Amino acid sequence: MSLANKQSQKILISQFVFTVLICLSSCKKEETKTADIKRHVQNFRNSKSADASNLVELARISKQTLETNKELGLESSNNRVINFSTVIIKNQTEFLEEITKTASSKLIIINGIFKKEKSTDTLNKDALYFDLIERNIEKEISLLQTIKRETTDKEISLFAFTSLKKQNRILEIIRRFKLIILNNENTQIK
Repeated sequence: MSLANKQSQKILISQFVFTVLICLSSCKKEETKTADIKRHVQNFRNSKSADASNLVELARISKQTLETNKELGLESSNNRVINFSTVIIKNQTEFLEEITKTASSKLIIINGIFKKEKSTDTLNKDALYFDLIERNIEKEISLLQTIKRETTDKEISLFAFTSLKKQNRILEIIRRFKLIILNNENTQIK
């Protein structure tokens, strides 16, 4: 073989190797891009699943609070507790409507099934009422904080932010009113 043919073969071989290396590196880039896309899709799905679970749990707690108000608050012998209970019912009804509206916009279904918490201790229904309502509102606040921290959805984040302010305000009112009512009842008993 002549020198020119050998150089020509070397050039062809080096061009072939160069082409193969470029193809391999671009395939790896495509695999990396595909893996990134799959990871982003999975993160998105996980976020949406967490949002759905949190909204459903929030609705359950709100319904539980409404039920407690109807069973204990409205049946109280103290008119101030009954009046306060109607305020909480109004708040929780509006809150539940906001939850349902937000969930519906994200195609999340909130059903009417929830567990009732019952207590056989009826010695002090007013104290039991305030304890249950306070605990439920605290659960709502905790869940709203989780939603606000973990969601990637702007609408759900805005819902959590505005609801968190309202529920914190309601919790403060409940605690103040609980002290007033229960201390007032204790002083009247003595």
